[in-house]
Amino acid sequence: MFPWLPWWTAFTKLPGAENLTQDIAPVTTWFPANFEMNFAGDPRIERDVVSNIASYGKQLGILTDALLALAGDDTTHPKIQRLRDIAAKIEERKKTHRADLEENAKLALERLKDADPGVFKRMLSSYGE
Repeated sequence: MFPWLPWWTAFTKLPGAENLTQDIAPVTTWFPANFEMNFAGDPRIERDVVSNIASYGKQLGILTDALLALAGDDTTHPKIQRLRDIAAKIEERKKTHRADLEENAKLALERLKDADPGVFKRMLSSYGE
C-alpha cells in the first residue's frame, strides 16, 4: 500500500503513538443525571418541601432541639449527651460561618466605599447605622 515505508512500520508502536483521545465532558454533580435522590414518597413533594419549607438540616435541627428539650437536664444517658455534643459542634460551626459572612460583608463594604462613596452612604442609610 505504501511502498516507500519499510515493512516493519506496521508492527512498530512508538511511545505516545497510542490512542490519546479523551472525552471532555465535565461532570458538575456528584450523581449521574439519571440518578434521583428519592428515599421515599413522591420526589416532587420532597423537592418542594426541601426547597420551599425546610431543608433536611433545618428539619434535623428542629428535631434535635425538640428531643433535647424533652430530655431536660438528663446527663445520665450517653446518647442524649452525644446528641448535645453534636448540637454544640454544629452551633460552633454555624458561628464560624457567620463570622466569615460578616468579614466578607465588611470587605465588600470597604471596596464599595472606595469605589463609589455615594452608593456606600445610600446603602448604609437604607440599612440604618
